[in-house]
Parts: sequence; structure tokens; C-alpha cells
Amino acid sequence: MTTLVKDAVTGAALCATSSIAKSAGSCIVSTAANSSAINGLHGLAFILFLGCKDNHFKKYFEKHGETLLMQAARNGHPKTVKLLIEKGDLLKAVNERGENALFLAVSENQTEVVETLLDLGLDVNEKNKIQESSLLKAASVGSVDILRILLARSAKIDDVDENSNTGLMLACAQCHKDPVEFLLTNGADSNLKNINNETALMFASFHDCPEILSMLISKCRTLDDQNIDGNTALIISASLGHLDNVRELCSSKANIDICNTLGLNATMCSAQRGHHEVVDYLLLSNAKPNQQDLNGQTALSLAVPSSALSTVENLIKYGANINSADKEGVTPLMIASMKGSNDKTRLLITKGAFVDAKDIHGKTALLMAAENGKKAIVDLLCKCGANLNEVDEQGYNSLMLAARNGHRELIEYLVSKKGFNIDSRCNDGKTALLISILHGQLDVAELLSHFNADITVQNKEGINALMLAASCGHIKLVKFLLNKKPNIDAINNDGQTALMLTQFHKQKDVMILLIKNSANINIKDKWGDTALHIASSQGFSFGVHHLFKAGATNLEVCNNNGETPLMKAAISRNEETVDMLLKHGAKLVATDTNGWSALMKVAQKDDFQMAIYLIKKGASVNARSQTGETALHIAAKHGCSRFIHLLVESGADINAKDDLGETGLIKAVIHKHYDTAIALLHNEPNIMLTDNKSETAIMKARKSGQKALEEDLLKYSRKFSEAETNDSQNSDTQAIPADDLQMSCLIQETINGKLNEVKDLMSQKADVDSRDIYGNTPLMLALEYKYINLAFYFLQCKANVKLKNVNGETALMIACKNGIVCIIYYLVAAGAELNDQFKEGDTCLMRAISLENKDMVGALINNGADINGRDKKERTALMMACSIKHFKMIELLIWNRADVDCLNKDGETALDIVERTFYADSFREVLRIINKFKTCSGVEGVPRTRSQLLRESKKCTIL
Repeated sequence: MTTLVKDAVTGAALCATSSIAKSAGSCIVSTAANSSAINGLHGLAFILFLGCKDNHFKKYFEKHGETLLMQAARNGHPKTVKLLIEKGDLLKAVNERGENALFLAVSENQTEVVETLLDLGLDVNEKNKIQESSLLKAASVGSVDILRILLARSAKIDDVDENSNTGLMLACAQCHKDPVEFLLTNGADSNLKNINNETALMFASFHDCPEILSMLISKCRTLDDQNIDGNTALIISASLGHLDNVRELCSSKANIDICNTLGLNATMCSAQRGHHEVVDYLLLSNAKPNQQDLNGQTALSLAVPSSALSTVENLIKYGANINSADKEGVTPLMIASMKGSNDKTRLLITKGAFVDAKDIHGKTALLMAAENGKKAIVDLLCKCGANLNEVDEQGYNSLMLAARNGHRELIEYLVSKKGFNIDSRCNDGKTALLISILHGQLDVAELLSHFNADITVQNKEGINALMLAASCGHIKLVKFLLNKKPNIDAINNDGQTALMLTQFHKQKDVMILLIKNSANINIKDKWGDTALHIASSQGFSFGVHHLFKAGATNLEVCNNNGETPLMKAAISRNEETVDMLLKHGAKLVATDTNGWSALMKVAQKDDFQMAIYLIKKGASVNARSQTGETALHIAAKHGCSRFIHLLVESGADINAKDDLGETGLIKAVIHKHYDTAIALLHNEPNIMLTDNKSETAIMKARKSGQKALEEDLLKYSRKFSEAETNDSQNSDTQAIPADDLQMSCLIQETINGKLNEVKDLMSQKADVDSRDIYGNTPLMLALEYKYINLAFYFLQCKANVKLKNVNGETALMIACKNGIVCIIYYLVAAGAELNDQFKEGDTCLMRAISLENKDMVGALINNGADINGRDKKERTALMMACSIKHFKMIELLIWNRADVDCLNKDGETALDIVERTFYADSFREVLRIINKFKTCSGVEGVPRTRSQLLRESKKCTIL
């Protein structure tokens, strides 16, 4: 009866839906159809899809990133899945994770849908974006039924994802016992490893599930596989405190003492994490208690800070070395003392720990306890015979360490101990009082003062408590110390008082307090600086003002370098302080012991704004130092380009010379400040001026190899010469000849590459063989700068090609080193010597070979170069070609009858050089070239090495 009613209702609904589908809009129908499919209303969906367009499924996928099929699969509607495929939904579509409907069905454990989709043709081994197959997904989910279906459809049981994880690993990772058992039963390989070298056994070890571990152990070849961190399954289980896992692995003979990459074994890891039951079990299983990790720590060292007292007792019981020290020299007793563990400290001492053992920094257990404020431990150690006066490598005792960290209660305890010196010093002379002040422990400093700590004591730098407190701005402590009537004007090793130190550190309140207490404001330190100097140099205007009020009226007081407070303020770029000093009468004309004014010092520091300010206030721009330098000289020497225009505009003499005869321009060139030199040129200096060595700026630029600057200077010199010439025509004076620059106009125009200007000069009978200061002729310079047209022109003008410069180079040699092949023939025709040697001893032919210029080598040989010429080491061109293994040049030289048997200074032939320097194939190649030449030219004999030549010479001697 119920079935008949249900069928009747369904039939009526279908008829009603059919009529609605025909009359309703397509949008409403599509929405209703989608909803029906997702919710598994198979019959209703069937009717509604009749009213949908052909591209309905594609549009839905594009909009939602999933197909209706995927959603129906995820929700477990197998009939709807079939219907959707029949209606044209996208069976093989994948979402953004690369997963199709099968993956989604597996993820939700929809067994029936999985079978349906596989029946419809989906690939059982298809993978998503992380290379995960449906079997791996099922293993991770833990569905044995789906695993069974997938394996029945030929799924790969040992398939892996992008990290090489297998299904078995993923099942172990999720602690799915039944899937693990199923996979193992069906042949899953438990010995496979992922990219981190992890096995399924290791994944299982992360969970306290000995049943899974037991199943895997029976299938594993070894239990001691290690992952990339060196951890085994046993180490993992021990670290996590999984006692049952540890028992299972140990009973199956897992290696207890194997270590990971940090040198930690299972016992150490469990001790470090405080898993005392695991530690106890491992010790019972004969674990070695004295193994050390990479830091030298043992299980006992690791157990002390984190494990129970019983674990420490057990480790000692099973033979742990109680005095074992790590690489820092730290023992278990030291660790217990630092942590403040009374029971463990007492136990370790009772069992024989050395109470006065030191780490590599010289600290004992007592010092470590004091540093950490562990009063009870310090007391216990003292009672057990620890040396209370022990010090570390810095000379710090227990009181100093306690004072540094502000442990008042411990300090009171230590000071009360008989024979304890409250004023003992560390290596740099500091006492506990000074240390407490330095580290801002003011209450401790007061406490120590109440216990009569000596406030006058000074460290190795001469600093006492008052100076230190003043420097740090501890006003309350300074008041406390002043009440004890110390010497307020005591000085440190630098001759500085507490008041001076307040200026340096800009401590306003303390400074006022010291002045009120009659601190001497006129004392000088070892550099001759007063408090006013220091305040000025620090830009401490507040301090300067109060020093004025206190009577610091001598504003021209000088330090050891002759510097006034105004100079100090200017150097330190403190305009406000400079202004204050000037208003109180400081003088800008004052100079130091070198005759430097404030403006000169500012120029040296490149402080442009301060220079503007000083010049506005009347600083002289032409004042000279004791060596005759002006501010312009100093700016030029230090490359302060932006100063140049400011100084010249303010009236500085751009052509002024110092005692060396150097102008600002010459100084800029000497110190290679290109931008500064150009800035000076823009202000039109006399470029022809020379220094005391009779050298101009151009000569300096050339000597130091500043070609770009030399060119700029030459361009300016031409303009300057023209201007001087014009001036001379309008006056009785004569223009300065170009010879004063040590080079003719012809030389200048050659360097500039001006062919037309050169022709004009030659038409005026200029000397074609004129020289610059380095002996270069115009022809040489044209070849040096690679002006080929100029070089040919000078040859037409009968230039002397045999002349040499100061380096002994001819025009031909310069052409050779610069690779200008086209002019070689013409130079030789003009009489150039082909076999002249460079100062290194090599000929042009050898130089061309060393530059690997085959065309140049050919040109030189064709023009008659001596192919067998020797350098200073008796090397020939062929030997040089062999030393760089240039076979084409070797062949060229041999075919031009280079001597293959001659010897260099070391007694080597060309073949010896090849044999010594290169491989056998190179030696054979050179032999091939020589033999080919001999065969083609009819020359008899074979090339020989040195050893062969020696043997032949011996035979001749015998005969």
C-alpha cells in the first residue's frame, strides 16, 4: 500500500514538474535542476534537465569551478551521477586541485559512487596536482572498502605522490589501523622511503599505536632506517614518550644507541623531553648512558633541566658519568645550579660531582647560580665546600655577577659571608659597585654603598662610581654618592672629570647638579679640551649655556691642537652651538696650531651648510694656513666639489698657490678628484700656472694616467691660449707660448684627433717630430690613440719612424701593441726597424703572438721580421706560440721556417714547452704540423725534444 502511494505521489509530482518546466523561464529551470542534482532528487532532476540548454553543464563548471557531477559524487548520489553523465555533464573535468569526481567521492567515503564512476570510465590511477591518486586519498581517509574497490580495478598499491609518500605511509600517518593491515595483506611495500627518507614505520612511530607498529615490524627489512634528520622510528617514539612503541621496537631488536644528525640517541631524546618512563626502560634495555651529542652533552646533562629526579638517579645508577662536560665545559652540576634545582644539585654533589669544576669561560657551578640569582643553591654549594671567591675568565666573582643582574637578596647573603671582599676587582678593574652602576642596577649600587663599598675606587680606565653614574645619567645615585663627599674633580685616564663626561653624554640634570656642587669647569683633559670644548663638539647647547652661566668666559681657550670651542662646534656641524658661541664673543679668525681656521676645517669635512653659515658670519675665504693653503686648496684636495663655486663667489682667489706652488686645480688633479677639477675649470683658473716642480695641471693628469681629465684640461688650455693670444694683441705683453706646457700645439691637436687643425699647423711649418714630455712624437700619439688617418698623414709628412719615446718604443712597436695591422707595411717602407725590442725584451713579432693577433703576426713576417729572434730569456716567437697553444700561429711560424730545435735559457725546445705545459693531444698536433711542413717542403729530419738533442750531442762527442 505504501509503495503504491509513493509511486502515485511521485507520478503526480513528475507530471506537475513537467508542466512547470514547459512554462517556467530557463533560468528558474536551470537553478531548480542544479539544486535537484546536488541533493540527489533523481526523478525531479530528470524532468528539469529537459528544460535546460545544451551548454548548461559547461557554464555551471566555468562559474563554480566544479561540475554538478562532482557535487553529486561528493554527496553520495549514484543515480544522479548516472543521470548527469547521460545528460552530458563533464565526466573528466577537474577542479582547481586537479581532482575529478572520483577523488571527491573517495574523500567523502562514498563507496557506491566510486564504483559507479569507475564503471563510467574514470581512470583509477589518475592523479591530482600533488600527484596523489585516488588510492592514496582512500588510504589517507582510511576507507578499507574503497581501497578494496580500487585495488580490484587495478590501482597501483605502491603509487606515490609528489613527496614520494605511499598509501601505506599516509594510512600510518593518520593511524588508520585497518587500512594499514589491508594494504600490508595485499602486498604494500613497507620498506619504501619518501623524499625525506621516511618509511611507513617512522610515520607510525608518531602515534602511540603499537598494533600498527607490530604489523609493520613483521614486514620491514630493518628497523634502523634513518630519515634526513637521522631519526629512526625508535628515536621518534622515544622523543614523543610513546613507551609501548619503544617496548615493541626494542623487543624487535631496534638499535638503541644509533644517533641522529645532532648526535642524539633515543635515551638522550627522551631524557631531554622529560619522558622518565622511556628513559628507565631504555636503560633497562642496556642503553649506553654516556654517549655524547655533537655539543658534547650526555643523557644526564639533558635530563637535569627537564626530567624528574628519579630519572637523574636512574642514569647515575646505570653508570652515567656525573662529571662529564660538554664542549662548553658545562657539567650536569652546573646545569642544575643554573636552573635552581636543589634536589638535583644535592644529589649530584652527593654522588661525587666536582663543585669547583669550570667551563671554558672559567665559570663554576657557584658562579652560574649567582649569575642567575639562585641563593639557595649558592648556600648549598658553599656548605659543600665550593670556593666563594672563585672568578671567571673576566675576573668576575659571584658578587659581581649577582650585582650585574640585580639579585639583591643574594648580594646581602654574599656580603654577610666572612672573608668576602666587597671591593675585589675584575680583570679591567671594575668592582661590584661599578658593575651595578654600569648595568643600571641602581638599587644594588645603593645597597653596596650601604655595605661600605669603596666609591673612590677606579677601574683600569680610571673611572670611578661618580663618573660612571654621571655618564649614565643616574641622578638619584649621583646625589647619594655626593652625600659621601667624594672628590668631585677626580679624573680618569683621559684626564676627564665627571662633569666632562656629562657633557659628552648630554646628561642635563646631572651636569647642573655637579655644577651646583662646585665642580671645576676649567679643567683640561689630556687632549687639552675643557668641558666647554666637549659640550661644543657634541652640539650640547644646553651644556654650553649652563657653562657660560657657571663662569666659562674664556671662549678662545685652546686645546693641544690649538682648537677653540667654536672650531669644535663647527667641525661637529652644530650651527646652534656655533651661533651661541659667536653671540658670546667667540672669534672666527682664530686658528689652530697648523694655522687652520674654522672655515678650513669645515671645508675638509665637506660641510656645505656650515660653510655658508660661517661665510655669512664673516669668515675669511683667503686666510692661509702655515703651509699657505686656503679653504679652496683644502676643498680641492678633499674633493669637495660643491665648495668651489661658493668660495670663488665669496671672493676666494682661484689661482692662489700654497707653499708647494700648487693651485686648487693642481691639488684636485693630484688627488684625482675629477668632478672638483671640472668645477674649478668652470670658474676659469689660469691653467698654465706651474708648481714648484714646474709642472702644470695637465702634466699631473698625464703622469697619473687620468686621460679623461687630461683631455678636458687640454680643451680648456686651447681656449685659454686663444684668449691670452687675443689679449697680447691688444697689449704690450706677449702670449705665453705653448712650449711652457711642455707640448706643442701640434701635440695637443694630435691628442684631440683634429686632422684639419693638424694640417693647418703643418702648413705653418710645425715640427712633425716634436715631442711631448714622454718623448712621444705626433706619429706615436696618433698610433697610441688609434687615429689612423692622422698616422698616415704624418708618414706623408716624412715623420721619423726610428725615433723612440722614454719607454724605448718606436711608432712600429706602438702600432704592434695596439693591433694596427694596416700601417705596418708603410712604417717598414719608411724605414722602421722590425726587430727592435720592448723594454721587456720581446720583439714586435713576439708581442703580436702574446696578444694572439694572427693578422699582425702575418704582416710582420711578410715584411721581414726575424722569425728566430730571441728575447732576454732566449725564447723565440715559436716558443711563445707553443706556450699559449695557438696552433694556427704555430703552423704559420713553422711554414715560415721557424727553428724548432733551438733552446731557450732553460734548455727547452718548442716541443719541450708543449710537452711540459699541455696534454698529449697538443704534443701530437704540433708534431703533425711540423711533419706536414717537412713532407711538403722536402726538408729532412724529424723535430726533436731536449733529451733527444742531448743524446745526439753525446754521440758526436764519442765519435
